[in-house]
Amino acid sequence: METPEIGSLTAHSPQESQFVGSSSGVFFINTVRQAFFSSSGEFPPPEDTLVGNESTPRTKTQEETPVSQWEYDDSMACVLGQAPPQQLARDLMMVFFKVWHPLFPFLHGPTFLHAMESLYAEQAQNQTHQPSKNKHNSTAWAAIFQCIFHLANLVRPDIELPVECRIQPPISASIHTLLSPLTARHDLLSLQALLASQLYLVATMSLRTASTVGGCMLRSMLHAGLHRCPFRYHELSTSSQQRHLRKRIFWSAYALDRYLSQALGLPLGVQDSDIDVCPPGSPEIHKPLQHLPTPNNRAPPPSQAESEQSKREIPFASYVQSGKLTGEALELFHKSIFVRSISQTSVLVLTTSVHKWWNSLDLPPSPPPQQPPTPSDSLIQTPTIDSTPFNYTPFFTILYQHLLLLLHRPSLSLPNSTPEFASALQSCISAARHILLALKAQTDSNQALFWPGFLSAAWMAGLVLAFACQLGQYGRAKGCLEISSCLDFLRIMSAQWEPAKHCHRALSLLLRAVSRLDIDSNSTAAATSTTTTATTNVNLITRTCISRLDPPSPGGEGRESESPLNTRKRRKLGPSSPRFESARSPAVDFASAEDSVAGVSRVAEGVSDGLLSIGEVGSGFNTQHDRNWDLSLDLDMNMVDLLQEGNFDSLMDLFGQQYPTF
Repeated sequence: METPEIGSLTAHSPQESQFVGSSSGVFFINTVRQAFFSSSGEFPPPEDTLVGNESTPRTKTQEETPVSQWEYDDSMACVLGQAPPQQLARDLMMVFFKVWHPLFPFLHGPTFLHAMESLYAEQAQNQTHQPSKNKHNSTAWAAIFQCIFHLANLVRPDIELPVECRIQPPISASIHTLLSPLTARHDLLSLQALLASQLYLVATMSLRTASTVGGCMLRSMLHAGLHRCPFRYHELSTSSQQRHLRKRIFWSAYALDRYLSQALGLPLGVQDSDIDVCPPGSPEIHKPLQHLPTPNNRAPPPSQAESEQSKREIPFASYVQSGKLTGEALELFHKSIFVRSISQTSVLVLTTSVHKWWNSLDLPPSPPPQQPPTPSDSLIQTPTIDSTPFNYTPFFTILYQHLLLLLHRPSLSLPNSTPEFASALQSCISAARHILLALKAQTDSNQALFWPGFLSAAWMAGLVLAFACQLGQYGRAKGCLEISSCLDFLRIMSAQWEPAKHCHRALSLLLRAVSRLDIDSNSTAAATSTTTTATTNVNLITRTCISRLDPPSPGGEGRESESPLNTRKRRKLGPSSPRFESARSPAVDFASAEDSVAGVSRVAEGVSDGLLSIGEVGSGFNTQHDRNWDLSLDLDMNMVDLLQEGNFDSLMDLFGQQYPTF
């Protein structure tokens, strides 16, 4: 039986809302109130009878502080650093909107630019003014700006931030200082500041602190009702922009939660069954201002504006869908052992969903590879912002292959003799090799390894290849080359993430062990070959001696030639056999035979002494498959409101004629 009960959402302003779920009894209270009273003027709000007032009550007509009325909070400077110079801030802002914003569009471009313009316009005028009355807004905007600038700096380390503008370590202490003011209210600006902080923590591999911030943020989002479709409530602003922004904030937090849950092995922060917000890139199935979706969940045909919106959200929608699949894998394989139940059918269904997601991605042809700048060019030219679109194809390829690893990795704990183990191992080997190819495509296009999931994928790929080589299920020579390539990527990542150094050291040990296995197998083969050759040469010497001491008589009456055993040997070898002819040849003597045995022995000794070192294996990677790389996600029109022309003269003066509009 489906009940019509729904929760209650009240909005104090377009930015701030509060939600109470139906399980609290709020829907039943409203039902009883409507049965007794035609109007609810004297009846207190149902929320007030269930939830205590934790703060000063707000009126619904309260206006938000305009974005232009804020200043950089001096108390935040000791935690987050000072605002960078204007030109530096402009360059970093453009990097963020090019790389990070398409995947996590939790900011509204014009609003961000207005706030940035206000900050630097105030600094340029150098006017003394009264401190902003809304300290909360100043704290939130300061956190957003500094985290955005630092995220861009991770992608472009050549754009150096001044020391006074940097977030000082330890990062966890700095972020925890912000939790108190940012979790006091459940408004969109606070959630955006928390999201910027969490994303920066994830990018710097401070995953536990990021998970803590994410837990506080998810609770604030639930209190604000962001897990419910914003089109269902007339209390929210009638502006479609605000509703879409609520959806983007929620799904950005959702995607980060799925990544952290997998990376840390923790339960999901929010279940899919608790969400009725339509995912990005999909049509809105909820009719505006109605609680229930349209019949049969059929959405009306999208308008041209909605179609353009969906195209801009391609990276965002694809990443959210991969996070949903990651959560389903965690729910299937990593629940409590008391309730864990994994059937072959459920695994096949999830694997099909992963393949379907990958096959549905629209990947245009890749652009020509970029040539890295020469040292002389880097000394002459100043850092500039490349105008070419960011290529997300390697990023999504690694997501796809890493999902396949998550699906098949549990089967690697089964006994080695089972067919499930053998099939899963080969699937993991294929995924690992494709991960290395995608990482190479990322570096060949001169794009930064910006996402920490690259480290996890490279590390798991190296482990899979080393494990397969140790079991003899993959060619050791080929495996050593690919593991060496994986070490090269880990070495690049170690400059940014400390865990990469530990992964590099561990994988180096595994590579030496695999190469030792290869040497041992070669030594055994060489020793066997030496024994066989020596035995052959001894027989050769013996037969030569016999033929010289007791040659056959012209009449065929010699004792050796007439023996049945020798007759069988001749038939087996045949009259044209080289060994047979050598036995009869008078040119073979004792000296040549002894030299042959000594030569083979010297080769065997060289192999057993370890002359085939890993240095001879080489650290290069087979680039033959790289030439076949023809996938790219060049999102020229999908930069998610990055660069469009503006009509504000002040914005033109500050940033030129291009600015984010989404």
